[in-house]
Amino acid sequence: MKALLSVFVLTLANPMTILSFVAVFASLGSGHVGSGSGAALTMVMGVFLGSALWWLGLSCIVSMVRHKLGARVLQGINKLSGALLLGFAVFQLSTLLSR
Repeated sequence: MKALLSVFVLTLANPMTILSFVAVFASLGSGHVGSGSGAALTMVMGVFLGSALWWLGLSCIVSMVRHKLGARVLQGINKLSGALLLGFAVFQLSTLLSR
């Protein structure tokens, strides 16, 4: 139950879920397709369940593999992830500043 609740909170706080909702609502426009509440509910549940399944699957895979990896490997993964995020941030800043 704890894992399910954490997946639920992660799904609600996930920026990709929020951006998915924004993109889908923007692409539908104002009342072009499925203007009923049933269509809106179906779309919202689809985006929500897709994101929740992604987090659930990801957390299950990590929990199965985590104990098989040593502390050095996990530390290396953490450092690599941090370096990639930092690299993306530097790239975005350089792109922004070069305009």
